[in-house]
Amino acid sequence: MTSRRLLAGIALLAASLVTSVASSAEPLYRIFQIVSNDPTFENITVSDLNDRGQLVGMAFDRLGTQRRAFVWQNGEFTDLHDVIAPGASTTSANGINNRRTIVGGIDFSRGFKLRGTQVTDVTVVPGETSVTPLFINDRGQMIVESFGGSAFGDFLVDGDSAELLPALPGSSDPTIASALNERGVVAGVALFFDFTRRGVIVRNGAITDLGVPAGFDSSSALDINDRNRVVGAGLNNFAPTAATWKDGVWTLLPSIAPGEPQVSEAATINNRGEIAGGTTITGDNVSLGDDSRSPPTSSVRYFLRRVR
Repeated sequence: MTSRRLLAGIALLAASLVTSVASSAEPLYRIFQIVSNDPTFENITVSDLNDRGQLVGMAFDRLGTQRRAFVWQNGEFTDLHDVIAPGASTTSANGINNRRTIVGGIDFSRGFKLRGTQVTDVTVVPGETSVTPLFINDRGQMIVESFGGSAFGDFLVDGDSAELLPALPGSSDPTIASALNERGVVAGVALFFDFTRRGVIVRNGAITDLGVPAGFDSSSALDINDRNRVVGAGLNNFAPTAATWKDGVWTLLPSIAPGEPQVSEAATINNRGEIAGGTTITGDNVSLGDDSRSPPTSSVRYFLRRVR
């Protein structure tokens, strides 16, 4: 599963889970700090992680004026910038599959696919001015964001075919892709004029409205595994509660802090049904829809759960 999720700041990779999250024993982890091999690039953004423990992202300097794509594995940081586009000011690695094919962007306008040292331009429609590949699966299918051309939005690219993701009827914009599984099924979000949103999946060109959990006005779909189980959240006035969807049914995930004011979101799911996400414990029940202020936060607690 590949989902559009960015871990900003200094990224940490937790590996070697040696006890089941479903057991009563405390899980054990090995923690690796991911740092650039050039001290100038002291900040890291992680975009994707494959099943081989290879992750990709972008390293940038303190002012954010220089940005360079990288791949990391087993403590080894590899700067990809000069392989991808040595004359560019910015490269970003957004997705990686299990065959170590990497996709990303150059100077926020061009798209690339990198296999070994071979770089291929990614194009979608005539006249486009901005191309950003976001995800790639092991079949080579990609989700690519394209603007400025004869059509715009998120496309499912499969070989020479590029299909604009369909819009949900009544929505204000084309579907925004969040994830792509190995079967070519896309999870995403449809936005509406009343500022609500719906989680959707797109399969074989057909879009399915996932609806909303009972008692919520919106939903989000952030990742999908190969069994078409979706994770995301139910939302009220933009405040999320972690949830999972399967076969037409939404299920809220149990709170990790019962009785405390909080918001939560399920960010990713694997094929074993294990779900990772985060819960923010807030100082009071304020609306996340008010952009003028942020809710007072006492702590952020991350969770990993198995759905049986």
